[in-house]
Amino acid sequence: MKEQVAQAISTARADGDRGALLPALHAVQATFGHIPDEAIGLLAEHFNLSRADVHGVMTFYRDFRREPAGRTRVLSTGGMLAAARTTTAESVLVATETGMLHQLRQANPAVRWEPVNPGAVCRFMKMTTPASLLRCLRAGVQEVTVPASVASRARRAVQAMITAGDSPAAAAGRAAR
Repeated sequence: MKEQVAQAISTARADGDRGALLPALHAVQATFGHIPDEAIGLLAEHFNLSRADVHGVMTFYRDFRREPAGRTRVLSTGGMLAAARTTTAESVLVATETGMLHQLRQANPAVRWEPVNPGAVCRFMKMTTPASLLRCLRAGVQEVTVPASVASRARRAVQAMITAGDSPAAAAGRAAR
């Protein structure tokens, strides 16, 4: 298993970069169909994290499984793309916004990607463009407000991801601020 996990990490372009834990988890899951217990230890060792840190990331994101999946999978966009790159299925039914089909077909052209509902188009998703995102960031408009408990959990998760991606010197510098 150690060799398979190492290969999965290398295909995720991890190369010791602690910020690559999410792509590495996706790659390990694509290899095994789930994240085996032994792989958690190997990932923790590779990224210089505790097993608890790796488990925390796995449980925060609903894409990751501790047990092999059945035939139906509910994945995030990143999870769908990771699964698309490694699937050996001849065809896959996709029950998401049809704009996702192009990315799936680019990720694995050998697969026939079939929409469950060809009319599944999210008009709101089409409204989000790089230009509108940049305008929001620069002007501070269209702010989304969430309950304090949600904001607190999200803040902790983002901070953990930032910390996991930092060099020790950068993390120490931020902690000193």
